[in-house]
Amino acid sequence: MICFCDRYAPHYWLVDIDMDCSRTQNGWFEFKAFINGQWEHNIKSDACIGSGAGTPPGSTPNHWAKCGMFNIYHYEKNSCEIKNIP
Repeated sequence: MICFCDRYAPHYWLVDIDMDCSRTQNGWFEFKAFINGQWEHNIKSDACIGSGAGTPPGSTPNHWAKCGMFNIYHYEKNSCEIKNIP
């Protein structure tokens, strides 16, 4: 896996998840960060931008991500970007 993290800003992390995409909700799954013993606060997940963006299958206090895509999120922020993996 190649990390394109430096294109965005310092302190971006790459998380590579081995997942069976057929067990997701049409390719979508939820996640939330756990840092220094604390869960990320609830967010209002908005529709993402980018070449792989679309409408998530429902509302959640977590982030929506798309299986098999390059997902970019900001801690405790609603915004996100979903792109094809280069």
